[in-house]
Amino acid sequence: MIAEDIFQQTFRKIGLRLTKQRKAIFEYLLNNHTHPTAQEIFSNLHPMYPELSLATVYNTLEVLVENSLIQNLGSAFDESVHYDADQSPHINLICTLCHKISDYPTESINQLTMQIRSTLGFRVSGARIVYYGKCRTCLKNNI
Repeated sequence: MIAEDIFQQTFRKIGLRLTKQRKAIFEYLLNNHTHPTAQEIFSNLHPMYPELSLATVYNTLEVLVENSLIQNLGSAFDESVHYDADQSPHINLICTLCHKISDYPTESINQLTMQIRSTLGFRVSGARIVYYGKCRTCLKNNI
C-alpha cells in the first residue's frame, strides 16, 4: 500500500523506530473514517496493544500531522481534536450538535485546485475545507 510505504519512509527519514504501536495507530486512521480523537484511538487499540500509552498516541499523531500524512481537523465542538488520514480532496462536514464529522468528496475541489495551480502557479500540497451545521439526523430529530 502506498500510504504505508510513505509512512515507513517518513519514520526512517526522521529517525524514529517503526514500532508496531506506531504502525497500528496509522493503520487505524487509514481504516477508520469516523475522524477519531487520540483518546478514541487509544481506547480501541489498547486492548490489542497493552503496552500502548496515550502519550505514544499523541506523539505519533503529532509526527503524522507534521509530516502531512494525516490532518488535524481540530475540534468538532466537543473539545477534542479529531484526525483524518484521507488526503484526497474533500470537504469535512461537522455537526455542531452531535459532533459527527462526515466526508463530502466533490469534483469541484479538484477543479478549484487545478484552477489555483494554473492561474497562480501555486502547487497545492494539502487543503482543509470544513462546513459547520446540523446533520440530517439531528435535523430529523429536531435537536
